[in-house]
Formats: sequence, structure tokens, C-alpha cells
Amino acid sequence: MVRIDRALIAAAADLGAAVLISGATPLAQHSYTPQQIQQGKALYDANCGRCHNDDGAGVTGIELFRQIRRASSDDEIARLIQNGIPGTSMPPHAFSSEQALDVVAFMRSM
Repeated sequence: MVRIDRALIAAAADLGAAVLISGATPLAQHSYTPQQIQQGKALYDANCGRCHNDDGAGVTGIELFRQIRRASSDDEIARLIQNGIPGTSMPPHAFSSEQALDVVAFMRSM
């Protein structure tokens, strides 16, 4: 009986990991400092908040703080911020890589 319970626990853990890996929200690949999060918030408020709002849900169908469908890593999210998304209302932003990652840091903190 103990072996079955351990097997079930292991299977559940594997399933949970698979769901996390394949979910709509990519896992954070960097760790961020409080200073980066604060700088990212300032950049977000000045450049992103007018469309995405404070809760990240200002664009219909997008829950920015919960799902980023076009990226699977923090670096890819930063590139989307810098380059925009052609064919959508997401414009490019003239952020350095560090600034874009600061915005990602803020998004992750939400």
C-alpha cells in the first residue's frame, strides 16, 4: 500500500510539473531585486499602464499579469516589450534590455 501511495504522489508531482511547464504563464527565469521591481513599475506606469491598466487586464482578452501567450521566457517577454507585436496594438518601446527586464520584474511581482 505504501508503494502505491508513493507512486501516486510521484505521478501527481509529475503531472503538476507538466501543467506548470505547459501553462499559459511562463515561469520566471531570472530573480529580481526590489529595486528592479520598483524601476519596472515606474516604466510600466509611464508606458504600459495607459493601455494595460493597473491590473494588466486593460486590453480585451489579455490578462497581462497571468498570461503571456507569445513568450516562454523572461528574455522573450523583454523582447516583446522592446519590439512590440506586429499586427496588434502592442507598439515597440525604446527600452534597453535592462529596462525591459525591469518591466518583466514588475510584471512577475504582480
